[in-house]
Amino acid sequence: IEAAPAGRDRIEAERLAGKAGQAWDAGDRALAASLLGEAAARDPAWTLALGDVLYSSGRAFEAEEPYRKALELLPEDAEEAAQVRERLGMIDDMKARRGRR
Repeated sequence: IEAAPAGRDRIEAERLAGKAGQAWDAGDRALAASLLGEAAARDPAWTLALGDVLYSSGRAFEAEEPYRKALELLPEDAEEAAQVRERLGMIDDMKARRGRR
């Protein structure tokens, strides 16, 4: 039995996310972000992880879009949603300090 396209995308996203974890553990933050970007393109459930990797890699402004997408997917009262809103607030503060609004 062949997996449905959505199922194949989810499986491939999980494989890519696994490789991203290995890249992160090896210290290759750029590769981890790239692989998670591919994973999120296949399965939006990975957008939060992408935002976290970008943010933790010092690429906070690049994390804004994945965080906003993740926030759309999370239940309003989820603990992760509160954390994402907090990170977005910090990004907004950084932008304000840099005059990037």
